[in-house]
Amino acid sequence: MAVGVEITPKSACGPEGDWLSCPCRGFAYGESGQLDLVRVVNGREIDRLELTPLFGKVLANQDGAIVERWEVQDKDFEESEAKGFAARVRTRPVVKIMHFADYNHDDNPLSFSCKSTRNPAERSRESWSA
Repeated sequence: MAVGVEITPKSACGPEGDWLSCPCRGFAYGESGQLDLVRVVNGREIDRLELTPLFGKVLANQDGAIVERWEVQDKDFEESEAKGFAARVRTRPVVKIMHFADYNHDDNPLSFSCKSTRNPAERSRESWSA
């Protein structure tokens, strides 16, 4: 991705249809596209790590990494056929997909964890150090 160029993500495993399928487990109500971790200091980009290559391709129409956008709620299965369901899902708060912490216990909270997949039927959480 070129610096300063933003690409709009596409719906993947969206609330309009396939969110219950096996490949979407862990990524329901998600989006796919280029995923980069960008470090910004004083409003200026100083570092960029491309995360897209760390994600496996699980959907035929997938364009880049898939990450969850909105949380799945217990009531969704029963309400998924109701009129306006997808629109209601899109009003939910956005899910936090990265969690920086000291996962490797080196006294620096510079590691992060984020969902990725290597097997379509499996949900995994990977950790990397920045």
